[in-house]
Amino acid sequence: MRSNDVPEARPATTTGAVSLREPGRQVQRYARRARRYDRETWLVNALIGRAWRRRLFDGAAGRLLEVGVGTGGNFRFYPPALEAHAVDLTPAMVAVAEERACDLGTRVTLSAMDVCALDFPDASFDRIVATCVFCSVPDPVAGFRELRRVLRPGGQVRLIEHMRPESRLLGPIFDRLDGPFYRRMGFHIARRTLGAIAEAGLAVRVDRVRLFGIFHYLEFENGAGSSCAVS
Repeated sequence: MRSNDVPEARPATTTGAVSLREPGRQVQRYARRARRYDRETWLVNALIGRAWRRRLFDGAAGRLLEVGVGTGGNFRFYPPALEAHAVDLTPAMVAVAEERACDLGTRVTLSAMDVCALDFPDASFDRIVATCVFCSVPDPVAGFRELRRVLRPGGQVRLIEHMRPESRLLGPIFDRLDGPFYRRMGFHIARRTLGAIAEAGLAVRVDRVRLFGIFHYLEFENGAGSSCAVS
């Protein structure tokens, strides 16, 4: 089933120097790109591959939440028995995702919503997934704290993300290019996302890396713990 009532995105909870205007800027950036987003991101999708996307949903049961659903590129991997919800900050992206859900026959409730201010009760979901989302969230720590809040005890977050490589050669290059990328495209390429996850009180259990450590497949849950890196 699909939701035709798309609520307005709520302002992000902010920490530090994050501007309250930034979520609005992101909506504008991605609204302009919604209809061409799939063409613009074909290379990233090819580098991620289908195997990682399928793994996001392996063994999922109960209630699923996908944050930053974009145009619905993961819909073909949704298990049919799930109660699936999917959100994105940008209503124009949600509109494209609704069309894809209809074309594929995917049963999902779609809403425009800010990952930093999710309009769901505590402990609502058994599995939360995201693909290349937290590179563009203005306050990733606040976003991860919201995932922790709406995750049920024993639930799991599975995430595909690109981040700053640890290479002594590539890391500084990504640092220099980060600002121009964000101003033009609306996402960061030098995010230290593992640190944001830890600061939000979530413990990485699986960390698979690809392409010199630029892309990561992560599984994590509430509580302290050490990460397990598998290339």
